[in-house]
Amino acid sequence: MKVGKKYLCMLLAAVMICVSMMPVSVRAKEDGKIKIEQTRADLQVMPDRYNTGVSGNLIPFSSQEAKATVPFMAGGQPGELILKKSGEANTYNITFDIAENRQLSGKVDFYNYDFSGYKLNTLGTESVNHKITLAFHNCKFGILAKEYLDSNVTYEFYNCTIRRFFGSNARFEKCYFGGSYEDPLVPFRHVEVLDSYVADLNYASPDRETHIDGTQIYGYSYKDKKTGETVKSDVEDIRFSNCRFEVPNILLEGANKATVNACVMLQLEYADGHNITVEDCLLNGGSQTIFAHCKKDYLKMDNVLFKNIKIGSAKYNGHLYQDIDEHVTFENFSGVDALFVGSVIRENGKTSFSVSNDTGRERKLRIITSRGDYDYTMEAGATRASLEAKQYSSFSQLPEDRLFTINEACDYALCLDVTDEDFIKQIRFVNFTDNDVYLEQDCFGTKEQRENDVILSGACGKNVTFTLTKDYVLTVSGNGMMQDYHSKLLPPWTE
Repeated sequence: MKVGKKYLCMLLAAVMICVSMMPVSVRAKEDGKIKIEQTRADLQVMPDRYNTGVSGNLIPFSSQEAKATVPFMAGGQPGELILKKSGEANTYNITFDIAENRQLSGKVDFYNYDFSGYKLNTLGTESVNHKITLAFHNCKFGILAKEYLDSNVTYEFYNCTIRRFFGSNARFEKCYFGGSYEDPLVPFRHVEVLDSYVADLNYASPDRETHIDGTQIYGYSYKDKKTGETVKSDVEDIRFSNCRFEVPNILLEGANKATVNACVMLQLEYADGHNITVEDCLLNGGSQTIFAHCKKDYLKMDNVLFKNIKIGSAKYNGHLYQDIDEHVTFENFSGVDALFVGSVIRENGKTSFSVSNDTGRERKLRIITSRGDYDYTMEAGATRASLEAKQYSSFSQLPEDRLFTINEACDYALCLDVTDEDFIKQIRFVNFTDNDVYLEQDCFGTKEQRENDVILSGACGKNVTFTLTKDYVLTVSGNGMMQDYHSKLLPPWTE
C-alpha cells in the first residue's frame, strides 16, 4: 500500500480509534481445549521499571580529591581507572591523556557503582591507537558526556540507570533513562539502544523553561584546528530496538513548565544523518510523538526507518510532526490497542505482574493462572484532555508499570485484555513449568464473537479503498493518494 505521507497523520488518527483487537487464533486441541502458546510479547518482553536499570546495593562514588580511582576487572585481573577532577563542581574527567588509562586494552568491566552525584566527561580518546571497551554493569549515572567523534574507545552499559548521556560509540542494553528536566539520551555516531526504557522527564528546571525529548539527535560540527574550516561530523548508525518511551507532556505548576516535545526528536541542525532505525518500539507522549526533519535546508537525512512502532494515547498535538522528511520510511505503524504486561515476577510465594495502559480508555485485565482467575480494572491512560486538566502532577500517577500481585506461586499465567468481551486479546503468557498448558477455548470468547464481519467499506481516495470489520480492524488498500480528511471532512469510519 502506498499512501501519501501528507495524509499519514490523518490515517494514523483513524488507526488510533480503529486499532486491532485481533482474537487469538485457534490452537491445537486436546479434549476440547486449546494449547496456549507464547507470542511475540513473551519472547520480546516490554521494558519497564522492573527489568531495566539498576538493582540491589550500589557502591557510592564520592571524592573531592584531584585524582580518584575506580576499581575494575579486565581479563580476570583487577585494576583501577583514574579520574581527574575538573574545575566544574562535582565533575571528573576520564582522561586518556594519562598513561595509566591509555595503557588499558580489551574489555574493562565495572560493577555496581553509583556515580549519580557527579558528571563524568571523557577526554583524550584520540590519543588511543588500540581498542578499549569500558563496560558498566548495574551502575547509576548522573551525566555522562562522551566525546562526539569516533575513536578506539567504546562504551557498553548493561542494566544501568542514566539521567543523561550524550556521545558516540556506545551500546546500551536493559538501561533506564530519565528522572530529569533534560534530554536523557543524545546520540551522535554508532549508538545502539536495546531493550531499554525512557521515562519520567517532567521536572521544572530551576533557572529556565525546558524543552525535553526522549532522545534528541541533531548532529555535530567542529572547526578544524589546522585549516580553520568548519567540518560536519554526520550522525550515523543509530539504532533503537525493543525500547519504550513513556514521556507524556505533564503540565507542572509554576513559572517553568517542563515541555516534552517528542519521544524521538530527529532534528538535524549541525550535520547530515544516515542509517537511523527505530524498530519494535512503543512511543507514548510528546507534543508530536515523532519528529524527523532537517532544521537547515542544506542538511539531509537518508535511510531513516521507523518499523513495528506502537503509538500511545498520550501525544499532545499528534503522532507525527506535520513536515516529516521525505526520506523517512514507516513500516507497520499502529496505535496501542490493549493493556500490556512487562515483567512477571515469581518470588517469595507470590506472582506479580507489571501492567500498563497506554490507551485513552479504561481497560479490563483478566489473569488466568494455575491457582485461579483474577480480574482487574486499569484506569485510562493519559490523553491531551487529561493532561490539560492537570490530572497528573508526576509520572508516578500515570497507569504505568502498576504491580498487581497474586498471593500464590503460579505455575503459569495467561494475561488477557477483556475490555471488549467480543474481542478478547492475549497480551502475555508465562509458564514456569515444562508442561504444556491447555485451557477452554471459551476463555477467548465464542466462535460467533470471533467472526470478522465487515461493518463498513468504501472508497477513501483515488484508487484507495477501506474496510472496517467488527473486531475494530481498519484496512486501507490500493495505490494512490488518500482523501485529505480533516476536522470539516471526517473519514467515513469516524463513528
